[in-house]
Amino acid sequence: MHRAAVAAPVRGYDEQLWTQVKAGIHYLVLQVVPVHLSVDHQFLISDSLADPFAVAAVLLWASLLVLTWQTRARDRLPLFLLLWWGVALAPASLVPLNVLVNEHRLYLSTGAAALALGSCWTRIDLGGSARRWSPVLAAVGLIILVGLTLQRSRVWASDYALWSDAATKAPMMARPYIFLAEAHARDGHDPEAIRAYEEAVRRDPGFAVGYARIGELLLRSGEGTRARAVLETGLARAGDTVELWTQLAELFRAEERWPECTLALERAVGLSPEDAGLRNNLGNAYQMIGRGHEALAQHAQADRLAPGDPRTWLNTGNAHLMLGEYPRAEEAFRRAVSLDPGFAPAWISLGAVLERAGKRQEALAAYQQGAAVDPAWGAHAAEHLRALDSTPEAGPPGPRIGAER
Repeated sequence: MHRAAVAAPVRGYDEQLWTQVKAGIHYLVLQVVPVHLSVDHQFLISDSLADPFAVAAVLLWASLLVLTWQTRARDRLPLFLLLWWGVALAPASLVPLNVLVNEHRLYLSTGAAALALGSCWTRIDLGGSARRWSPVLAAVGLIILVGLTLQRSRVWASDYALWSDAATKAPMMARPYIFLAEAHARDGHDPEAIRAYEEAVRRDPGFAVGYARIGELLLRSGEGTRARAVLETGLARAGDTVELWTQLAELFRAEERWPECTLALERAVGLSPEDAGLRNNLGNAYQMIGRGHEALAQHAQADRLAPGDPRTWLNTGNAHLMLGEYPRAEEAFRRAVSLDPGFAPAWISLGAVLERAGKRQEALAAYQQGAAVDPAWGAHAAEHLRALDSTPEAGPPGPRIGAER
């Protein structure tokens, strides 16, 4: 609450005031005529009374307040209901929130609106013949509302239906396309996810994460050149953003362009120095360009930020291994398997350094343990075991197995 209202509000209170004055009229319309419902309404910010819609809203609210105040002597219900309605909406209206209008904010105020409509119905003198038809009119109204409810239930049946409906009803809004893209990406529909993210960044060119997600999906689809162009466009439009630099580093890593990968990760770490995963990745990149001591410094920072992560100790062991510090590498690998006995890559790396030290039986046990805890590493372990069985002397150190994240 403090962050949203004081420390880092998403918009100024002048914009909040005039926008929510308009939003109140929008809410009234939705409660009286509940059609064109959407999980994300198309609604624009007003920043002053220079907006004619804000002026009209202020005048309408002023008239409602005057009328209810003038009737308070003979009937206090209208003023009471208007105050109930306003107080129920006050928290979401006074505090700047990301979403300008949202239907669920109406739940508490709907009680006041329902009592107001019911009060009007009972106070209208319909006459004898018209009153006989009032149950029929009420039944027709109920049927219409049931139909609207069933229609909205079908829309809420899936992510795709919900956000496609919102995108159709709010063609200027980026948010529906963002959630639609995330649903497609979650289910492995990469081309559809890319198209939806493209629609989102077209509507919001400053949406940096969108460019990063497009780049990630394009890289996953084997379109590295196109992915790089999208990421560079994102950096030009959205400025320094950790997600963009991280994804650009991943692209360079996939292309084995380690100097560029290292530079991109350095930018990402500079933007998010408390991210242990980024620190580990930068350390691994330093290893690939032969900067072992700098790699160790990054892995030490990762362990400080996220203590007890076995992947950090595997990476630390690999850095010691490349520097020829085999006892310290063995110590790091042992720490990794003690933290997670089911971490197969650490067992394989431990076996390699034990083999290098001439500890054949311990190396054999480590390889076997790696294959046992994770069958996916069985072939890798079997290769080392065959080499160990056929070589009477201590062999060269095995390949480093990184845990890039």
